[in-house]
Amino acid sequence: MLRMCILSRCKNKNGVPKAETSQEVLRDPEELLKKKASFGVTLIETLFSALILALVVACVLVIFVRTVDMSKRIDKEYVATNLAKSRLERARSAEVSHGFSSLVDLDETDTMIDIDEPPDGVDDFKRSTTVTANHNGDARLTKIEVTVVYRYQEVWKDSIPVVLTMVLTDLD
Repeated sequence: MLRMCILSRCKNKNGVPKAETSQEVLRDPEELLKKKASFGVTLIETLFSALILALVVACVLVIFVRTVDMSKRIDKEYVATNLAKSRLERARSAEVSHGFSSLVDLDETDTMIDIDEPPDGVDDFKRSTTVTANHNGDARLTKIEVTVVYRYQEVWKDSIPVVLTMVLTDLD
């Protein structure tokens, strides 16, 4: 291995400064080992950097998995909200076309809904519609409440239902 010395920094074995452009072959094996050790990367450093890289990759993967999971759950909630809105619109159109008294026919409990195309035989949503005539003691008011529960990862999410309510007034 060759080494270039600068006059102010390098000295020979006797302590005399070497020439600015002199080159010297390192002949002392201990000095050669010290030079190699100072420039190389140890196994511990390599393992430590691999551990840090693995932790960063693991954190990124956890964030990715949670984001995908949340996206799927939000999609289910969105569909559940649209099913409830659709049911309320049906109630509004039934009231317009068949009269106010036809709203009682919309009452339903745990109607199973499979939205997959083609249907896969697994119901993804449960919808219940409650029609309350004489809401708050007023014969002109009818309250319609639609509750939709969805199945996510083979478990019904009864604790977080989508609930939409509408109160219709009979002006006749």
